[in-house]
Amino acid sequence: MPAASVVLVEDAIPYARLVELILADAVPGGVEVRHHERVGTAVADLLERDADCVLLDLGLPDANGLEAVAMVINAAGGVPVIVLSGHDDDELAVAAIRAGAQDYLVKGQESPPSRFVRAIRFAIERRRAQERSEDLLRAKEDRWRTLTHLAPVGILEIDEAGRCVFANDWVTDITGRDVGALLGDGWRDVFGPEATAAFADIARDDFSLEVGFGARWAHVTGALLRDPWGGPAGWLATLVDVTEAREAREQLRDLARTDPLTGLANRRLWDERLAIELARAERHGRPLCVAAIDLDRFKPYNDTYGHQAGDELLREATAAWRGVLRGADLLSRLGGDEFAVLLPDCDLDCARAIVERLQGVTPGGEAGVGASAGLVAWRAGEDAAAVAARADAALYAAKDAGRGGISVG
Repeated sequence: MPAASVVLVEDAIPYARLVELILADAVPGGVEVRHHERVGTAVADLLERDADCVLLDLGLPDANGLEAVAMVINAAGGVPVIVLSGHDDDELAVAAIRAGAQDYLVKGQESPPSRFVRAIRFAIERRRAQERSEDLLRAKEDRWRTLTHLAPVGILEIDEAGRCVFANDWVTDITGRDVGALLGDGWRDVFGPEATAAFADIARDDFSLEVGFGARWAHVTGALLRDPWGGPAGWLATLVDVTEAREAREQLRDLARTDPLTGLANRRLWDERLAIELARAERHGRPLCVAAIDLDRFKPYNDTYGHQAGDELLREATAAWRGVLRGADLLSRLGGDEFAVLLPDCDLDCARAIVERLQGVTPGGEAGVGASAGLVAWRAGEDAAAVAARADAALYAAKDAGRGGISVG
C-alpha cells in the first residue's frame, strides 16, 4: 500500500503523467496519485476520502483561478493544497497563499525536479505533523473532559463573548439543569444577576461568591482566561457544593442565638431584634411595648423539687407562653427565670392583655409559682438600653408590690 496519497487536479493529460512519474520516487514507500480533470470530481473525492496533499491547476474547465482554490480548500478539510500554475506571477502567488494554499509552483520548472519534489514532501510531512498534533490535542481534550466529569467539582467555561461553551455533569447536578439549558446564554438565567455581573467584570482576574440554585448552594470561583496577547479570552469557573456546610453554618448561628434549655431567643438575638423593632417603630411611628417577666418563687421550687424539675418547669412555662403570643412577638430567655417579651405594633392596653394571658397560663400554681411583669411603652427617641432599663425597673416594682402583678413603667 502506498505510503502517501496525493490528489492531482489537472486537465492536461501529458502534464498529469509527468507529475505522476516525478512523484513515483518522491516519497519512500510510494505515492498513490488520484487524478481528476475537473474540480467537481476532485471535491467529491476529497469529501469521501482523506489525502496527504492536493496538487491543483488554476486553469480548469469547471473552475478557474482562486475560485478553484477556494472550492478545494473547503473540501480538503486541512489537507495542504499546492497550486500548479503556468504563470510565474508573484501577485497571483501571494493571492493563492492568502486564499489558503500552502505553496505555489510554476509549471515548466520541474527539471531538475528537486524543488518540486521537496515542496510536495514538505507538504505531506506538514500534514502528518498536523495530524499527529491534532491527535495529541484530541487525546488531551479527551483526558481533560474525562477528568472534569470525574472530579467532584462543577467546571464551567464561559467564552470571551459571554457564552457558556462547556459544563460538566457536576454543574448540571448542582444547578438542576441539563447541559442544553446552560450552553450559550442559558446559563445567565440559571446563575442569576450577581454571578452574571461577576463574569462580565473583566477588570479583575478572579472572583468568588456563593450562588443559590433552589435548595442547593455552590461556592463559585472564576478565573479570567487570557489570550496570547494578554486580552480577556473568557472564564473558567469551578462550583463546589456548599449546601451542607451552609446549613451547618446556619445551625451554628442559630445555636449561638438560641437558649439551649427552652429553645427561645437568647440575649444576643433579643438585642438584635429589639434594635430592629425600635428602628421600625421610629421610622413608621408605630407603637412598641416591652415586658420583663420572671417566675415568682422559682428558687424555692428549685430547692424543693430539684434542678431537673426546675428546668422542666421553665420548658413548660415557655411552651405555654408561646401558645398565647402573636406571630410577630418575640419571647426571650435572658437568664435563669428572667424573660423578656417584645411586642411590636402594640400599645399599653394591647400589651397588658397579652401579659395577663401569659400570667394566666403559667404552670406551677399549685406549688405557689406565678409570674410578675414590668411593662413599658417605647418613647420616641428612646434607645434600646433605656427602654430595657425601664422594663426592669417596672418588674422590680411589681415584685415589691406583692408579686404576681403587672407594673407599668
